[in-house]
Amino acid sequence: MPRFVPEAAKEARDLSPKTSDGETIKPRFSEFSVISKDISKNKTMSKFVTALMSKIYSSRYMATHKMTGKGGANKKVMDPNELAEIVRITKLAYKNATIEEIRLSIRQKFNNEGRTIKNVEP
Repeated sequence: MPRFVPEAAKEARDLSPKTSDGETIKPRFSEFSVISKDISKNKTMSKFVTALMSKIYSSRYMATHKMTGKGGANKKVMDPNELAEIVRITKLAYKNATIEEIRLSIRQKFNNEGRTIKNVEP
């Protein structure tokens, strides 16, 4: 059963966001790793990402933002450093997960929250 392993932080240095000069950017949300310890009991990577994002962002934020600047939706783009930190923390907890799978889970969470807010608003 996959679990969050704090000791694995040393192995994840290569996943940390970098500047154009190759310097590591200090994550704006250093509490991501603290939050992820609370939700590490999730059995699937997708549920872990969903729970992590629910703890970090409000439903309104997720409904009005998107992961990248691509697509036709008129939404704001989330901070790329925050995206990189979510990917890094998830990769620590689920070593076999690919970055594409993690990004897919993030994208699905944004889409699901957008649909939920649309259905609630009059």
